[in-house]
Amino acid sequence: ESIRYAVAVGDSFVICKGNLNSGLSVVGTVSRTADGASLNTNYMFTDKKGTYLYALNTGDNSISQYLMEDDSLTFVAKTDLEITPQRAAISNSGVYMFITGNDSSKILMMKINTQSE
Repeated sequence: ESIRYAVAVGDSFVICKGNLNSGLSVVGTVSRTADGASLNTNYMFTDKKGTYLYALNTGDNSISQYLMEDDSLTFVAKTDLEITPQRAAISNSGVYMFITGNDSSKILMMKINTQSE
């Protein structure tokens, strides 16, 4: 089965892919923003279809959304949060995201927007 993932490194995302038989390899690097390292991304995950990558940023209390296509990522949006994000999950319907904070007892619920909407 094919595996695809991204790792935040400084101002960039390193995109890797492969499979369990042949191993994983780096296929590209994508610049996030001019201040990508200061975002201090602490957690990344994708939607169930693997279409969007979400990055929780503790540096500025935000979440960034990227469209995943082949071996590239395209920035879609960045949303400021009222908490320092720690972890997140997407509802079974794929419509809502729940975000917990590491310095708060709050759980944020937000509607997920995609480019197709």
